[in-house]
Amino acid sequence: WARDAEDVFAFHIECEEPIDHLTLRFQQMTPTSKNHGRIVMGASMARLQWANFILYPEGFAPEQITVSALAILPNGWTADGALAQIAQAGSEVTFAEVDLTRFVDSPILCGEHCARVQFAKGVRAAIFADKAGQLPTVQEHIDVHARLVGEVDELFGGRPFDEYVFLLSLSN
Repeated sequence: WARDAEDVFAFHIECEEPIDHLTLRFQQMTPTSKNHGRIVMGASMARLQWANFILYPEGFAPEQITVSALAILPNGWTADGALAQIAQAGSEVTFAEVDLTRFVDSPILCGEHCARVQFAKGVRAAIFADKAGQLPTVQEHIDVHARLVGEVDELFGGRPFDEYVFLLSLSN
């Protein structure tokens, strides 16, 4: 492979024979202090934003490209988000195949400390925290977010989605 000389986001890959898929493995280095940028991974929690991990062929609409992902989490961690989890074997979580547009728009949170709260039919929150003691225990704190569902219903006369997951991270 070679990086494009003019477009730093483009790569050229030459194959000896035609291929119908490509398997990629990524490692991402992220800031570890605020003065280096947004911290998205820590010792007990991480946010996976799939746009940071994708390459796709030129000339295709994102809706024409299907993607499946597998995340390998530290032992004892769990993951949540809009993508359906179709399997979990130990620390490996496999997500359902979706088109590229939905994939990029479906980040996941993962971590050691998680609480899940159902707000309404098809609407829930996945709350992750650096420490177990940071997870909400006061119903009033949860209700503040749950009220958003009714406000959306009132504002739009219904929900423009079948399922929605609020991803909340509680961190220093």
